[in-house]
Amino acid sequence: MTNPFEILEARLINIERLLIELKQFQHEQIAQKKSEELLSVKEAASLLNVAVQTMYGYVHRRENSGI
Repeated sequence: MTNPFEILEARLINIERLLIELKQFQHEQIAQKKSEELLSVKEAASLLNVAVQTMYGYVHRRENSGI
């Protein structure tokens, strides 16, 4: 006869594994969504370490920042 506590332990281990996988999947989805978001002009300027006016100049002249 199988020990019921062993069955419970195995099922709890399985539930724990599934929860860890679900949490990891959720983190991956959040990271993917963030990477797909557009930056504001201010955020892009900060990322490139240039002034906002410089960013507008690049856009006006259809230039890139050399990156």
